[in-house]
Amino acid sequence: MLQFGNVLLLLAALAVLCCFTAHPEISRRYLMIVAIADLGHIYSCYVGMGSQQFWDFANYNDMAWGSIGGSAFLFVNRILTVLGAFGQIKNQAGKNLKRV
Repeated sequence: MLQFGNVLLLLAALAVLCCFTAHPEISRRYLMIVAIADLGHIYSCYVGMGSQQFWDFANYNDMAWGSIGGSAFLFVNRILTVLGAFGQIKNQAGKNLKRV
């Protein structure tokens, strides 16, 4: 648990650095990377639970809903943010992000 907490603190520090930077492209790339990590987390839950139990949503306990449901929620929100559903990601001067 201490190692897991340490990793989460590291990710929180990286999130602060990446999301409050003057370069909006860094924020977009960070969000894409953690979105991929969300999919990896969901897949690891799938492997750990097995196919039958993973797809049986009615029998999920609080841990499964928090882990799988939380990761799915974050994944969708991160992708929508990158796609501009909540507005364009801008730099500190308020300029729109130039897409490459």
